[in-house]
Amino acid sequence: MDLKADFKKKRKDLKLSQAALGKRMGRDRNHVSNIERGLTRLSAEDYLFLDKLYKERFPATVSAEM
Repeated sequence: MDLKADFKKKRKDLKLSQAALGKRMGRDRNHVSNIERGLTRLSAEDYLFLDKLYKERFPATVSAEM
């Protein structure tokens, strides 16, 4: 399953509106407070999805951190 299809399925599973999704993903990355505010409302399943997404998008960063 490609990343976009996985993302759409996850969004549908969580029944998120577009606005709520933008907040949760920290769409405005220049405002750290928005990201922090969004992260306080994430479920464990959301964290796992974001972790997977990050590892797929930035594999070099993940391997450098370990």
